[in-house]
Order: sequence, then structure tokens, then C-alpha cells
Amino acid sequence: GPALAQDCDANQLAQDINDASPVAVPRVFLKLVECDEAVAVTSAPLAMSKTLHGEEGNRALLACLKIGAQTSAQDWIDSLEPDHRSQSILWIGEQCDDVSAIGDFFVDSAKGDMAEVFLKERWYRGMSHCKLPAVQDLLRAMVETPDKATTKEQLFGYMEVYARNLGAAAVPYLKKFTSEQTDVKEQQLALNAFSDAANVGSMSGMDMKAAEASIAAIHDLGPNLAPSATSQARDTLLALGDEAGADSFAKYRWPERMQDGNYLYGVYAKEIATCKKEKMQGVFHYGIFTEPGAEWPDALEMDIEGKATAAWGLELAEKCGGEGTVTIRITPEPLETPEALEEWVKAHITTFNGETTDFHKAEISLEETTAY
Repeated sequence: GPALAQDCDANQLAQDINDASPVAVPRVFLKLVECDEAVAVTSAPLAMSKTLHGEEGNRALLACLKIGAQTSAQDWIDSLEPDHRSQSILWIGEQCDDVSAIGDFFVDSAKGDMAEVFLKERWYRGMSHCKLPAVQDLLRAMVETPDKATTKEQLFGYMEVYARNLGAAAVPYLKKFTSEQTDVKEQQLALNAFSDAANVGSMSGMDMKAAEASIAAIHDLGPNLAPSATSQARDTLLALGDEAGADSFAKYRWPERMQDGNYLYGVYAKEIATCKKEKMQGVFHYGIFTEPGAEWPDALEMDIEGKATAAWGLELAEKCGGEGTVTIRITPEPLETPEALEEWVKAHITTFNGETTDFHKAEISLEETTAY
């Protein structure tokens, strides 16, 4: 460094930028930055206009921000192809802890002449990991007191970055915002932001403090969520590691179908057996299983075979000394009324009757209501 400062020729390096190819420009510019920052600021517009996107281009961009050539940095980013722009913005955002000028770049871009471009081209995505106070204040303003022209779609884009940046500190507002949404889709999007706050899916690992705060907030929101939004709450709780809590949200999914604190699920079991002397027999069992909303239908379906076998026996083949098959099904959702059971099994019974026309013995068995 000191040796370079003594031996460098800033004017010659500035001339070299003018003569260099786009591939060589970033290296020459970085040498000039080390040599003389004042001259580098003057040369930055030309240097960046000739610089190509890539690793060296990003390093030249970072050097611009360090020396205060912010306009040159903004112009270069604005000139890039959308995918390259996104890559460079995310990259400088990750350097924010080491270079405070990056925070100034984001804040000044959002409030200055580049404000429209900053929002339209989503430069704000680079602020996800830039936890400087000024950046966090900007994100709070964008989300908590948005401009009147901000659409809901834009707001949810800001919210993702806001949540990732502030972590646990974002949870109280996310909870308030979610509780105020009346549109189901918007509730679902708001619930997803809790995962962002906890850093779910990041290679750096989950933010456990934010995860715990998010879990508590979602449980508080549960009773007042739109029923069709509870599936998103379930998914978010699973992502946050709260499997038991996610299961418990089943009780909020169909509240109008709860009867005496339980859901009613229709279940049928069809036994077909080839008995002694090749005689065919069949039994169609059906009935209601009650469940307190502690599990979702897809989870119930996974172990209904064991539950139905334990409750109804299903030993036709064993009793008649032969071999057979058992088919067991559960309704995909709780029944609206007990009477809906008959309607659900009607087609299945018709199929069973058609299959067993020539059987030695076939019967329909309505079983007693059983607790799941």
C-alpha cells in the first residue's frame, strides 16, 4: 500500500483506463483507487461505463462505493441486464457489514433521483442482510408506513426483505399486519413472511429467536385466521420446526364442522376374501370416526388402516380360513353432518354390491361411531 502510493502514477492510470479494454478496466481502476482516491472518483464514470458484469466488475462497484463515487455505481447497476443487476445488488448487500457506504448507497438510491428505479427494479432486495440502522429505518418506513401509491404486491415484496433483515424485531408488526388482512391470499402471504423473519432456508441457518417469536405470534393469530388460510399457517409452523403446533391448526380449518369439540370423518373398509372351497365372501364396513382437530386429514389417512382394523376387527379372511384383501378409505375432509356419511359411501356401496353379486356371502355393516 504505502509503496504503491509512493510509486504509482495516478494520471497514467487514469489514461490507462481510457485506453484499456473492458476486460482490463476493472483491474486498472482498482489500482487507481489504491493510488489516488480523488483521481479515481473523477475517473469512475468512464471506468464503470466500460466495465463488464462479473466478479471483477462487482469489485470495481464496491470500490466506487468506498470512495464515494455513488453516482457511477448507480449508473453501472442501472445499465446491467436484469439478472446481472440482481446478482450484483445481492452481492454488495452481503458486503454491508464490512462497508458502511453500502448502506448509504441503498438509502440514497431509495430517496434520491434513482428512487423510481430503486423500487421498479427491486434494488431493495439487496438490503436483506444489510443490518445498518439507516437501512432498517428505511425498511420500516417502506413496510410500516408505505407510500399511498404502493400496491399490495409491492408491499409484500418489501415485507420479505423487511422480515429477513429485522428478524425477531419484525415479528410484532407482522402479527399486527396479518391480523388486519381480510383477503385470504393476503393473509397467506403475510403468514409466509414469518418464515422470512426466521431466515428459513438460508445457508446460514435458522434464526431461533425469530423462529420462537414467530411461532408464538402465529398461535395467537390462529383462532382469527380465515379458515382457508390455516393451511399456510400449518406450512409456516412446520418450516419453523413446530410440528405439534402445525397439527393443532387443523381445528381452525373447518370450525363450522366441529360438533361437540370433534370433527366427524367417514371411513369405510371393504373386505374381499376367497374362503374354503373357493367360496367368495365380502363385507363392507362403514362408520364415523371422531377426531378433535389435532391432526390434518392427510395425516389421518396415513394411519387409518391401523385404526380401522383395531376398531372393526376386519378378520373376514382369517375367520373363513382363506385369503383376502382389505381396502380402507377416509373422507378427505371432515363431514359437514353425520347424515353426510350415507351420501359419501353410497357410490362405494353400489360398487361393492356389483362386485359381490355372485359371492357366497356379502353384507353391509354400519359400525358404531369410534374415537380416532
